Formats: sequence, C-alpha cells, structure tokens
Amino acid sequence: MSNTNYVTDTTDWLYSYREQLERLDPPVEVIVVDDTTGIAPVVSDSPGLIADPALLTDATLANLDGLQSLQLTTTEFHHLDLQALESRGIVLGGVNRALAPVAVQHLIDLAAATARLIGHPGVSGVPTFPEFENKVIGIVGYGYTGLELIRQLEGTRCEYTYVDVRTPARVDAPNSNVRRLTLDRVLVESDYVFILVPLTPQTRGLFDLREFRLMKPEAVLVNGSHPDVIVADDLLTALGQDLFAGAAIAYRDDELESHQKVVALSYPTTPPGHIAERAIGSIAENLDAIRLDRPLPTPVESIDFPVAGDPSFWSSRFTPRRA
Repeated sequence: MSNTNYVTDTTDWLYSYREQLERLDPPVEVIVVDDTTGIAPVVSDSPGLIADPALLTDATLANLDGLQSLQLTTTEFHHLDLQALESRGIVLGGVNRALAPVAVQHLIDLAAATARLIGHPGVSGVPTFPEFENKVIGIVGYGYTGLELIRQLEGTRCEYTYVDVRTPARVDAPNSNVRRLTLDRVLVESDYVFILVPLTPQTRGLFDLREFRLMKPEAVLVNGSHPDVIVADDLLTALGQDLFAGAAIAYRDDELESHQKVVALSYPTTPPGHIAERAIGSIAENLDAIRLDRPLPTPVESIDFPVAGDPSFWSSRFTPRRA
C-alpha cells in the first residue's frame, strides 16, 4: 500500500498534527474536504483512507471500490455499517484505546459530581476518588473504556462487575477483583453503573424502565454511550420514582440536564496534547500493521449483539456468549 489519504473537517486536533502524519512511513497525504461528496473524487484510487467518521456515509464508502483499509479518527462511527465493510475485506482501525483515558477521566468527574449533587457522603482520609471507595462499579460493555476505568480507579477499594457479549482477553484485565455477571445481576449489585456500549440496532433503547427497576435506590447511572442507548422518557420516569439516586450523562439534553438529579456535560472535543499524540501513535501503529499484513493493535470490529425479542437476547442476560 503506497499511501493513505487523510480526510478531515471536524477532527481539528488531528489536522494540527498534519506534519506528523506526513512523516509516517509510508507517508500520509493530508487532504481537506468540506463534505462527504468531496471524498470520493480525491481518494477513489487510494487503497487506504484515514477519515473523520462524521464525513463518511455508507453510500460514499460503497463507491470506493479499491478501498482496502479504513482508519477512523473518532469513536463516533455508529452510523456506519461495519459488517458491510468487513464483508468487503476492508481492514478497520480506530483510536479507541488512545482516547479512552480522557473519556474515562470525564466520566469519573461526572459520576463524582453526581454523587455530590445527590448528597452521597465521601470517605474522609481517602486522597483520591472518595465517592467510589468500597463501592461496586458495574460496567456494561467491557472494552477499552471499561478497562481504562478500572485502571484509573486503581487504589480505591472497589469491586467491579461487568457484562459483555464477548469474553475480553485475560491479559487485558488490570485487576483481579472483577466479576463477570449477567446484565441483570450487574444492575442489582452495583452502586455505579457505567454504560459503555457502542450504539447498534441491538443496543438502541437497551435501558428502559425494566433495567432501571433493577438498580439500587442509592445507585448512580453513568451513560458514557450514545444517548439513544437509553430511553430518555423512561430515565425521567425512573428518576421521578426514585428508582435510583441520580444520573450522569456525557452529552447535552435540555430536559435531562435541567433535572435536579442529573449532571450533564459533553465529552471534550479536543483531547489534551499528550492524548492526541497517543492517537497519532495509534494510527501509525495500525498503518504499520497494515503494511506488514499483521493484525491491527487497535482494530474496530462489529459486535454481534443479541437482538431484543429473540430468545438469545434474554438468554444472554444469564449466559454471556464467548467470542
């Protein structure tokens, strides 16, 4: 693969590292376009593409017949049909691992702010994260962000539960005090529930009143996923009925953020310099792996979630499937 084109519009932080991209081996040609219609003409003959997912559509990608690899520069790619790209043999890379630290720090701050808002007492004498001391942290979606959450809370006397349709590699586990449970058991047992799943047709509306009724009355819900993973009206109903204590959401919602039990703040659009450099490094590692025909260090993969309504959806709550 002789070169890869990088197309950007909204990922300004990556554009600021243009010189680093152009120094990669093989070099990356940086091209700026304003909308999706401008992509195909400039990259139609390129085997590789580095792009902001916001500029991509399935129709645009379908017209790139020679595309062999696609490197995404943000984690907001739920609108793309990853399975269709995989079926074409296109290698998909991301920056999820590199951006996880700043995402997790944001979620921890949101969760702590929510705990203080609803009057959860901190633990005196504990230097870091007193709101989480001796609590059970539930993680729904145990990917890069879930693993990073455990790493950043290291030093607190927390227990961790998680649910995922796939079995994470054992080498990735940063803490032995982690239990894999069904979704229902995670909700029943956890003091903080972190939702970290990608938005797919199967996870859209995954959390409604059924899930909220399983949570502890004193629990805090933290949605680090797309807003549509939660049924917003049911969240308001659950808070009104005191089904759990409060919610932290990493996005803007006029009705939710005005609620007295909700803290809302979007993810930062520009990561700190050292995180941006890590993202550049992640892209470079992926490109090198593509060049050498090796597995990508930070791949993007479609996930075969059970479909709501099918027997496998309900059985997955009791028997998580292995990859």
